[in-house]
Amino acid sequence: MNTNNKLLVDGIHIAAIGSMTSFIDKFPILRTILSKSKHPSNDWDFFMIVAGVGIYFLTNRTNEEEANEIARQLLEIDRQMLEAMDNFFNYIEKGKKASVGLRTDIGCWVLWNIMGNEPTLEECTELAPAIGIYLMKVVSDFSN
Repeated sequence: MNTNNKLLVDGIHIAAIGSMTSFIDKFPILRTILSKSKHPSNDWDFFMIVAGVGIYFLTNRTNEEEANEIARQLLEIDRQMLEAMDNFFNYIEKGKKASVGLRTDIGCWVLWNIMGNEPTLEECTELAPAIGIYLMKVVSDFSN
């Protein structure tokens, strides 16, 4: 197993778990969004990990062996992660046509999946880009 890939997935996982409280403190609207979920902290962690790993694939070249290794790690966390990863890539691909920006698309995808419906303009204006920026920084830190 490639140690860097293990550190990447573990690092994104830890960053996701530790980020919810700081996001709630900075963006109180997140508390309302999370209240729409039956399992708020689990959903936050799940969708943040999927988006983080998705960012890694979008911003780094990976070979088949590396991609399979990362997929195995995701399956160890939750068997639904690969399906969610496909959904993430489809959403991001559609977002490219709308030109709102990758950071915002990433955050909107996380919020939409937690809430079960499309985020409002207010939610997408500040919170969504902040989520995208945070995850892009986390991935960049673990990728280098």
